[in-house]
Order: sequence, then C-alpha cells, then structure tokens
Amino acid sequence: MATPTRRSRSQRATAAESVPAEAADASPATDPGPAGDAQPALPAAATSPSDERALAKPMEQRKWVMVIDLEKCIGCQACTVSCAAENNLPPGVVYRPVISEEVGEFPNVRKRFIPRPCMQCENPPCVPVCPVSATWMRPDGIVEIDYNACIGCRYCIAACPYNARTADFGEFY
Repeated sequence: MATPTRRSRSQRATAAESVPAEAADASPATDPGPAGDAQPALPAAATSPSDERALAKPMEQRKWVMVIDLEKCIGCQACTVSCAAENNLPPGVVYRPVISEEVGEFPNVRKRFIPRPCMQCENPPCVPVCPVSATWMRPDGIVEIDYNACIGCRYCIAACPYNARTADFGEFY
C-alpha cells in the first residue's frame, strides 16, 4: 500500500484560513519554499485585494493572523474534516480538533466549541527543540514541518503549550 503524499504547511495553506495582518502596495510576489525555490503566489481568483497587497510584500515583511469567531462555531467538525482531507491524514490523526465544553449552571447550560489549530506562535517553542530542524519558521511567521526530515523524537509535542502537535508514525495506514 502506498504511503500518502505529505505536503508542507505552505503547500496546504489556503486564503480562506489566513488573512493578512497588514498590507502594502507592490507587484505580485512568489513564495520561496524551505529550499529557497520560488513558488507562484496564490491565484488572483482565490485572493482578496488585501491578500494581494500582502503577498506583494517581501516574505520578511508579511505577517499573517487567523481569525476564528467562536460565537459562530457550532461544533460541526467541518474544519477538522477538511484539515484531515487537505493533509491526507490517516485515520486517528487529527491536526485541528474542536474541543467542546459545557458552560453555565442548570437551567442555563450550553456547549461551547473551541477549534484548536496550531497557534503559529510568534516565538514557537517547537522550533528550537527540533534536533534536525524539521520544524522551522518561515520569514513571514508561518511554522512549517518537513515530514520527510522528522525523526519522530516528539520534542515538539512536549514543547507545544497548546498541545497542537501530534505524532504520526504510519501505524494506521
């Protein structure tokens, strides 16, 4: 059975999940991958004018944020399912769980849902602990993982304060 193809986070990122924290006017840009090879920017149809302005900036000047409106989250797990599909994950491995908790007191009890993706920390503790540099931060602040370079030491899992890292050793596929 063939092993699923793994892609880096930059290859998986979508315009729908990320919004630019700031933007500036310039010409369209390319996205250098971890090896420095230039990749074309997102297609114009998938970007807004502010995305295009941000992508036109040099990589070092870009900053990205993810906005999740917790008031609108109904716990449908669509983000978890789409993340698993996009990342070609085997059964049992989840990169983006949705945590549910009950809040309030009877009779005013309700469920609250909290999606828990990688928080893309400004100073990610998972990066310096990786002995083979399989986890690194791009110049624009996105934390990347090179699955082919990872040796499975799990130091990144121990270092993450959000429990957002998981280990997948191919046991389920």
